[in-house]
Amino acid sequence: MNNIQDKFIELYIDNEKPFLSESYIIPYNDNVTKKTLKVSRNEVNLYTLQCSCKYYRTMAKLFPNRDIRRICSHIYMKITNEGDQYFDEITKLLIHAKFWFGQEILTYSLINNTSMYVGLNKNFSRVIVHLLEDNWKRYIFDFIEETWFDNKIPYNHYQIINNVVKIINYYKSN
Repeated sequence: MNNIQDKFIELYIDNEKPFLSESYIIPYNDNVTKKTLKVSRNEVNLYTLQCSCKYYRTMAKLFPNRDIRRICSHIYMKITNEGDQYFDEITKLLIHAKFWFGQEILTYSLINNTSMYVGLNKNFSRVIVHLLEDNWKRYIFDFIEETWFDNKIPYNHYQIINNVVKIINYYKSN
């Protein structure tokens, strides 16, 4: 286990939460252009991940710099159209999940020493699980239909769903 995982485990034990972290900080990449770009009527900077839109300004007051929850549709459009190659695989998967699946809650956990990000929508009807296997894989579970999308089922799916239910119960009670 590395030092980051050790730190997360300490947080997990201390807080008694069913996850280790509630945020994802997007890593810097010096190869990203530092120029400010126009998107509609807004100015976007992919290096600093900042935008002049109202949504971004509101989220910037709530979340730390480079937190994925700050990403607005303008930054997302620039990333997907021009900057996709500058971001690592998990960052791209998590950003896409935020916009395509309506992911509003994102947590990080370990399942059998395997890194796992769990994304949930507001009504908890769908969960997006990103597991680090050989590389990052996305799995989607629908609680209404009680099925995995496209019949893609992770190898430890019972344990994952058990963990997800604990996360949902945590958010419903807080």
